[in-house]
Amino acid sequence: MSKELAAVLKTARAVRQLSQQDLGDAGDRKHLWLMEGGRSSPTINKLEQLASALQFDPVSLLALTVAIKGDENVWTVLERVKAELLAFEQQGGASLLMDHFEGRAPTRSSERLKRLAAVKACRREGLTQKATAERLGLPRSSVHDLWNVSDSDNAH
Repeated sequence: MSKELAAVLKTARAVRQLSQQDLGDAGDRKHLWLMEGGRSSPTINKLEQLASALQFDPVSLLALTVAIKGDENVWTVLERVKAELLAFEQQGGASLLMDHFEGRAPTRSSERLKRLAAVKACRREGLTQKATAERLGLPRSSVHDLWNVSDSDNAH
């Protein structure tokens, strides 16, 4: 997407009537020249600096870039992003994201232990693997894998 981002950066700079020098700390002129030529891509931190210097939100620059790449209207891109973010939030992604960011995210092993305990509880109740999968919302293959795990197997 370097070529598309290059067009967005040049256009944003032109609309804001800024020279490369006006972007100041956002990058040296040679690097800006390479980015605007599509020969270099910025890091996320650099994109944030460029967006600030151009008086844009970094997401706006990326939305414009994706729109050009996909030959789409930017509003179509943003509606798709909105739907993706809503689904992400409904699936618990927003709270899990904060947990990850703050270092509180569950580990894979702790999640596996929770699933294992839930599967064992269902098995003790006399549920079948299929009924267990349905109750817990797990794939049947995962339930099958956990069904006969012993406590000594789980310690490893």
